[in-house]
Amino acid sequence: EGWHGLQPVLDFALIRTSGFSLTVGGLLAAVLAILVALGLSMLLRRALARYARHNQNVDRAGLYTVTHLLHYVVLAIGILFALEFAGLPITRFALFAGAIGVGLGFGLQSLFANFISGLVLLFGKSLKVGDFVELESD
Repeated sequence: EGWHGLQPVLDFALIRTSGFSLTVGGLLAAVLAILVALGLSMLLRRALARYARHNQNVDRAGLYTVTHLLHYVVLAIGILFALEFAGLPITRFALFAGAIGVGLGFGLQSLFANFISGLVLLFGKSLKVGDFVELESD
């Protein structure tokens, strides 16, 4: 009886537009999906840190990079699930994702090139986490 009384509250529409309806249940499911993604990311990061503590010969820079990339991937997947649970199908973002891809390709090309260069430096072992880089000043 208690769960059936909760169903109308979960089905209450907070936002209703053409083709989209955000309910209380959908919003709660979306928040829960993001919290699960954050928790999973934290557990994976701790597991990798424990692995690094027990294995002294592991590459710290590579592990640092993998840990942060894994964190971002898990969060991105959690956000996609949250959008799906909230009632926004991911397929609606296909055109938007294409436009973002073109914008990133042209407008933020140097930013992403620098990001990839940083990853190459970390994986190439020429720099380690905690190293200082000094640049000449004019």
